[in-house]
Amino acid sequence: MSKFNERPFLNIALGVLCIAAIVVAYTTVGQASRSSAQSSRTATAGVHPQIATYSIFLAFGAATLSGLFFGTYPAARAASLRPIEALRFE
Repeated sequence: MSKFNERPFLNIALGVLCIAAIVVAYTTVGQASRSSAQSSRTATAGVHPQIATYSIFLAFGAATLSGLFFGTYPAARAASLRPIEALRFE
């Protein structure tokens, strides 16, 4: 009887999901910046808002790092406790 290890499957699924999200965000921002310059109210005032590509990656990286930190820190702290002590504090 073979045991299915789900970790590689989840890693691949998460990688594909992240790549798809980046592609969708990049194309959406590109389309929005092209259409907003022509139909925006700010275009009449001479202001043309633009979203820099690096800001998308910076926001994604900051969200990833904060999610990893605030997800793993409590889990590591709880893993160091005995189960009865962990339930006592809830």
